[in-house]
Amino acid sequence: MADCPWRPTPKNLARWEKLENSDKFLHSSQARDGRLDCNYCGKGPLRIATVDHVHPLSRGGADSAANMVVSCTACNYAKGDKLLR
Repeated sequence: MADCPWRPTPKNLARWEKLENSDKFLHSSQARDGRLDCNYCGKGPLRIATVDHVHPLSRGGADSAANMVVSCTACNYAKGDKLLR
């Protein structure tokens, strides 16, 4: 049981909280705009949308709606943890 990936550890709980924040952001964006379009390339409506943190979490960015944008998978992957100029 010690190696169970679903064991409620602080790290796992923080990960689930982050996913829940992203899910809420996508739902509120879709409710507000009526569809999900990529904030970077304009592609849309997206069947599969991701949430990109404009200022990456790995670089000290906040996990808040003010730091999130809807993104297609390709743009999110291409941006990675880079900062926009």
